[in-house]
Amino acid sequence: MVIQSITHLSPNLALPSPLSVSTKNYPVAVMGNISEREEPTSAKRVAVVGAGVSGLAAAYKLKSHGLSVTLFEADSRAGGKLKTVKKDGFIWDEGANTMTESEAEVSSLIDDLGLREKQQLPISQNKRYIARDGLPVLLPSNPAALLTSNILSAKSKLQIMLEPFLWRKHNATELSDEHVQESVGEFFERHFGKEFVDYVIDPFVAGTCGGDPQSLSMHHTFPEVWNIEK
Repeated sequence: MVIQSITHLSPNLALPSPLSVSTKNYPVAVMGNISEREEPTSAKRVAVVGAGVSGLAAAYKLKSHGLSVTLFEADSRAGGKLKTVKKDGFIWDEGANTMTESEAEVSSLIDDLGLREKQQLPISQNKRYIARDGLPVLLPSNPAALLTSNILSAKSKLQIMLEPFLWRKHNATELSDEHVQESVGEFFERHFGKEFVDYVIDPFVAGTCGGDPQSLSMHHTFPEVWNIEK
């Protein structure tokens, strides 16, 4: 199977050819032209498991350094958690729908793949909504506005205001294994409560990481915030 594109956001994202493929026992999604199967004998061979964004980026980087890459994907499509659905005239993303360019490598990859012209910026940073109690609620644009909005209950707002005075600082030797392995949801719930996680953190990580707070490592997802506690 040859996949020429990944979702509507990156129709030209394809790895340099040739790219070898194995189809033994399970379906494999392959980026590249499998008609060119002859690999240079001097090239080192590398297998990349998973054709999500990380796997595709890794395979692209390896190919750019002259390695022979085989990309394996058990699903019938590439893209991993990134998936765009079109139905009844509507388009929505089931995975992450936002990204940041805080790392120089991300910007370089976008430019290298020729995706800069396809980049879409938000129409307005101040008009984002989440659903609460079946109704759309405007997300606050800054931390101060969070305390005056109706997105959180009075109890939750009080907990947020008290947190700076209750924050217990740890040094690196005092951090337990439990805290090191803490998820994003567990970390923010410990400091700000479950309501804050459900209506602020969850929508944020769903849009930027394509995951839920309980499945993401705090240490690796938000290292700067995690390090404050040390």
